[in-house]
Amino acid sequence: MLAVVPVYSRTVEVYEVGIFQIATAIALIAQPLVTMRLEMITPATKSLVLAKRRTKRAYVVSATAGVGAVLAGILLRPLDLATGELLLSAGLLILAYAWIATDNAMLIRLGLLKALAWRNAVAGVLAAALQLAAALWLPSAVALAAAMLLGRGVAILITRGRGPERTEQEDDASDDADFGPARAVPAMLAGVVTAGALQSLMLTTSVIFGPLGSAQLGMAQRIAGTPTSLVGQGLSQAVAARASEIVRARSPQLNPYIKRVTLRLVAIALMVGAGLAVLGPLLAVPVLGPEWATAGTLIAVLSPPLALFLVLVPTMPVMVLIHRERMLLALNVVRLVAIVGATAIAGALTGQLVATAAVTSGVWSASYLLSLLVLMSLSRKWDVEMRKSAGE
Repeated sequence: MLAVVPVYSRTVEVYEVGIFQIATAIALIAQPLVTMRLEMITPATKSLVLAKRRTKRAYVVSATAGVGAVLAGILLRPLDLATGELLLSAGLLILAYAWIATDNAMLIRLGLLKALAWRNAVAGVLAAALQLAAALWLPSAVALAAAMLLGRGVAILITRGRGPERTEQEDDASDDADFGPARAVPAMLAGVVTAGALQSLMLTTSVIFGPLGSAQLGMAQRIAGTPTSLVGQGLSQAVAARASEIVRARSPQLNPYIKRVTLRLVAIALMVGAGLAVLGPLLAVPVLGPEWATAGTLIAVLSPPLALFLVLVPTMPVMVLIHRERMLLALNVVRLVAIVGATAIAGALTGQLVATAAVTSGVWSASYLLSLLVLMSLSRKWDVEMRKSAGE
């Protein structure tokens, strides 16, 4: 979908792009709530029947929330155009993000990784093509959001996979039923705070610098975040599949696996970060247009945390698999507070968008490194516990 950005950056008004970016932030923050974070534990659920039941539940709740936001947007649009379009766009994007996350988790549980890869490709191509059409003929935030939903929805329908109705572990599901409120609530909140931390820079910036500032920053995050998100998404699905197998088998091999994966991800992140830092300022104006020069500078400034995001996305969900939701929540709260605090203080002191982003970039990167260190420690403890339970 990155290929569409040069088109809608020219055909869609900057104000509408700002609405779309804010709606995207709202949808990403809402997604963990409306899916109840069930997509995090579905791959590690031993009982296939229970995994399917959880998938249906996530679909129903997310559909209720998304459709509710759409209806509210339609009703408010005649009274307040901006608020109506924001709610309408956010509702459509909630459905787009929640449904594909929910269904992808089921494909991982079934071991249908080829179907998952095919779905990712189809969803990307369809959404990009539809957003291109929207940018050319219906240049608005609502049209861009609708294109995303339609592309992902069609991709889900044509790549639905079927697995075995039962597995050899169907009756051994003692660990499946313990995802009650004590675990679910911290997991949901951790997801909300994670999304909030990712979007907090743009949302806080919108308060300090207005829609135009949020549009520049949102464009920078979208462009810089797209390659890291695409690579991270594919890797996270592979990591989730293997880590879920280790957890389901209660094998004491989690820490060595996390170490290997992290080292490989760091190598990839270094290359991606260097590319963003160099190419962002060089290509922003030729590709996006002269009014987006600041976005190019912001891409370079934000390259460290966005590259590290590529390392965090595949690995941090492991905390939910090993029942460490509260620690994940605590780390995410620290990150959110640090980002919002750094952005607010730097914005107030400097009054400069780029300087504010630079301060936040450093704080953001440090919080990611802290999370990685904690994950390494927790995975070691998991392996020790599994060895003890096995009597080794």
